[in-house]
Amino acid sequence: MDTVEKNSVLIVDDEKINLEVLREILYPEYAVYMTKSASAAIEMANKYLPDLILLDIIMPDMNGFDVLVTLKTSEQTKNIPIIIITGLDSDEYEEKGLALNAADFIRKPFSNNIVLARVRNQLQIVNHLRTINHYAHNMHLTLTKMEAIVNNYKGIIWSVDNAGVITTFNGQYLKAAGIEPESLVGKNIHAVRDEFKYADFIDSSVKAFHQGLHDWSGEIDGRMFHSQTTPMYNNNGTIIGIVGSTDDVTELIEMHAALAASDKRTAWEAS
Repeated sequence: MDTVEKNSVLIVDDEKINLEVLREILYPEYAVYMTKSASAAIEMANKYLPDLILLDIIMPDMNGFDVLVTLKTSEQTKNIPIIIITGLDSDEYEEKGLALNAADFIRKPFSNNIVLARVRNQLQIVNHLRTINHYAHNMHLTLTKMEAIVNNYKGIIWSVDNAGVITTFNGQYLKAAGIEPESLVGKNIHAVRDEFKYADFIDSSVKAFHQGLHDWSGEIDGRMFHSQTTPMYNNNGTIIGIVGSTDDVTELIEMHAALAASDKRTAWEAS
């Protein structure tokens, strides 16, 4: 069963025969709306938001160019591509339509192949842009979720590009330590050595560039931390930076020490 939604086309022409001809050309490949009224076309465009509009120039209730301007100045309909259709044999009308941001021009009498080709071209652009926007929206959601995870990470997460510039520096521990990420992001790791008391971070970053994956532990303000730093590569296998994470393992170490002491005491009592 075909579940792919059809593109929709609104046809605006005061001649019934032209509406029928265009509908015959476009249906059933596309969902087709039709109207003989220019003013009704504006209402239908806002109601149905068609993917494409075929718009006649000469109509009794309103000039097609006025309809074009109205639709293009509305936030609701400004991005709908509009193809001007006319029987007027003058380049002046085509130039005017294109100047008003019409997407294309089709002359009467209609050629089935030309109508289909120009409609398909415009709808391919519409569908391509829709795919890009959908992908961009999903990427934005993904990045927002990742940012939330990074910002709420209990330790520290950082990244450094291959020029040694800090590109990311986030995590809950920074808040507890009173460190503002903005004070370090964008700076070179060597340039901040004097103002940044965690020198192990800098040394580990340098080692990761030359040695690859690097694990290290250290003490900061009486807290024990375990860190891992790993290179980031592009598709060609070239290092483009490093990324690292640091976890506060103080409680874990204390727990292991307490368990070890308990085991020793139990063993001594048993003997």
